[in-house]
Amino acid sequence: MRKIITENLRKIRLTFRNRKVKKNVNKTILCNMCLGGVISHDFKMKFCSPTVNLMIPANEFVSMIENLDNLNGRFRSQNSDKMYPVGLLNDKYTVHFIHYNTFSKAVDTWKRRLSRMNYSEMYFILVETASCSYEDLVKFDSLPYEHKIALVHKNYPEIKSARVIKGFDGKNLYGEILGYQGLWGKRMYDQINWAEFLNLGR
Repeated sequence: MRKIITENLRKIRLTFRNRKVKKNVNKTILCNMCLGGVISHDFKMKFCSPTVNLMIPANEFVSMIENLDNLNGRFRSQNSDKMYPVGLLNDKYTVHFIHYNTFSKAVDTWKRRLSRMNYSEMYFILVETASCSYEDLVKFDSLPYEHKIALVHKNYPEIKSARVIKGFDGKNLYGEILGYQGLWGKRMYDQINWAEFLNLGR
């Protein structure tokens, strides 16, 4: 019952929030985990990014987005004990397709969403997962992109793009960042004003 109440309050919260934002905007959010897709869904935006419903190790993600041409390449299926398919892009980048049943479906979806990318509206999110080192944060912060944000478990004053998500003792924000914060439909990642970050004001 608690879960049902929380989810219904979440729907009300999103409905109210979305009255204040632009509609039918196509923005590309590149993220090392599911959060980018979840935020797009929250604001009813089309998935204009291949990095939806998947996870990429933080260091590989940062290396990948240094040159966006890296997103377009060949996938090889990787042998894995995971319950989902795992692919290797360009023989360098490990992509965990955690919400897909088959490798072929995952790759087809990646390519379709890659073709939708809006290069004039690019936003980059790095979540400080267990695979994320301090060096990864520094490297991400140095990338020449205007709209980037690193979600971290503690304050790093020297990293300008870092924003602390409160409530974490360890740095593994991976699954927990999507969790609910109390009963009222607020999730952990709602500590960030995503409408402002994505420039969604009317």
